[in-house]
Amino acid sequence: MATKQYQIQGYINNNVFKGKDEVGKEVWKCLDLRYGDTFNFDTYQEAVKQFVDLWDILTFDEQNNA
Repeated sequence: MATKQYQIQGYINNNVFKGKDEVGKEVWKCLDLRYGDTFNFDTYQEAVKQFVDLWDILTFDEQNNA
């Protein structure tokens, strides 16, 4: 059986990315599909975990907009 993370890997690829924070430090970002905000993390794994955790609370439409 595939894990949830594997099942939504395409969405992770589109919504977890490297960027800069407010002071210019390079961080991993996770898009919050509910509000269009981003969360900043030091590692890719932390950003993916946050995205996967948020996935369950998204509406069907929000998931489709990913």
